[in-house]
Amino acid sequence: MDSRYYEFLPIDLDSHTDLCIQFALDSTFGSPKRLTGEDGLGAQRYIQRMRDKLSADPNSCVFIWLDGEVVGQMNLGRFNNENIGYVHFFYVIPEWRGKGVAKTMAEFTDEWFRQRGFTTALLSVSMDNGRAVRFYVRQGWKDLGPRPDRPDLHNMEKSIIVTF
Repeated sequence: MDSRYYEFLPIDLDSHTDLCIQFALDSTFGSPKRLTGEDGLGAQRYIQRMRDKLSADPNSCVFIWLDGEVVGQMNLGRFNNENIGYVHFFYVIPEWRGKGVAKTMAEFTDEWFRQRGFTTALLSVSMDNGRAVRFYVRQGWKDLGPRPDRPDLHNMEKSIIVTF
């Protein structure tokens, strides 16, 4: 078990918009158009979606801090207004990958869904990102196959065990 003390704190978009965009661009695997969009306004739409999520639930978009440094980011929410949780964004900065941060984030994610009464959660992952796919499978996620709207991504599902 990782004995370091991580803090999961709501993102202050007034101070960290550029960092959120930087992380989102890094996660697009060399295809910034996925974030920016054809009109170049996708990053602004992304930040506005984060503002909306944070307004509804301040813990839906968090930075993961370790010793005063941001080491990751998660954006969590609901899938299509259903009673299903959704991992919108799960990111560990490159220099912290393979050091236990993602496992700690996954534990936080499960608890976040559990506290909100979700018994099922979904996420999408690029099958080109073998490291992420292997990580999610180790964390109990099941591959549901390609997304109908984005065959380059696969949907993954996890049952969230509710404890009483």
